[in-house]
Amino acid sequence: GNDMFGGRQLPPPDMHCETVATRDQERQAALRKLLAEGKVQSGYDFWLSALIFQHSAKPEGVLFAHVLATSAAAKGESNGKWLAAATLDRYLWDINQPQVFGTQFKKDSEGKWGMEPYERGTLTDAERALWCVVSLSEQAQILKDFQDGKPLRSTGVDGCK
Repeated sequence: GNDMFGGRQLPPPDMHCETVATRDQERQAALRKLLAEGKVQSGYDFWLSALIFQHSAKPEGVLFAHVLATSAAAKGESNGKWLAAATLDRYLWDINQPQVFGTQFKKDSEGKWGMEPYERGTLTDAERALWCVVSLSEQAQILKDFQDGKPLRSTGVDGCK
């Protein structure tokens, strides 16, 4: 309900209407202006910027979120690591390729939650850990719990730096 750029209180969005998409476009336009003006500086700024683009409607917006999240991580923002992994996975799905970190979940054609397509062999658990992503075995447990009706837990490593 907060407008990060205009400082105004907004009513909750109608998640099934154009409200969310319109607000996303407004936020993205405002952020692009801030970036062009050089006002996005810190790792935290880049992380927040990546959050704004991570659910973009087009692959190029998600790829931009990945660049912003990676920039956040490079500037020392530890939250940027997991977000960089998640935005890469989301981008790969958007271009019809398998995810490689294992951060994304969606329903299959039968309505069952899964992580496919997922190329599990591209990265090792040690490489996932570098980007604050839990191991394959932990991902499998998160997925099983979710399929069993428990709340979806993050694939991020708690307290990762």
